[in-house]
Amino acid sequence: AQPAATLRAATLNHASLIVADLDRSVAFYQRVFGLPVKSTQQGGVNLAVGDAFLGIYQGGATAMPHINHFCFGFRDFDPAATVAALEAQGLPAESRTRDGVTQVYTADPDNLRIQLQDVSFCGGLGALGNECRA
Repeated sequence: AQPAATLRAATLNHASLIVADLDRSVAFYQRVFGLPVKSTQQGGVNLAVGDAFLGIYQGGATAMPHINHFCFGFRDFDPAATVAALEAQGLPAESRTRDGVTQVYTADPDNLRIQLQDVSFCGGLGALGNECRA
């Protein structure tokens, strides 16, 4: 039997892309799929898809376009407790601050990047990143 998860994801919050031309990509997703701007962050735009969003971020001069990561949303998210829970399971845990919001990342067995945030995270401001700003 598998042990109970100490972290229980509640939502698939978002996926983030690194693109060659930010304006071109945002225009594409808005034109083809009708996605409105949910919020903006340094270097990128988050487009609403229901309660979730698609993050589109400008890559560097030599960056290849790719899916950078996906994010699970957690109820009652606590960054320090989340890092401790990941490390207790022997998983890598990275914590960083972006726009005043603590963001937590780990990786799966194939080294695919996973972000962990509060269910209300929108790529915005505030302690939980849930003050959306378009």
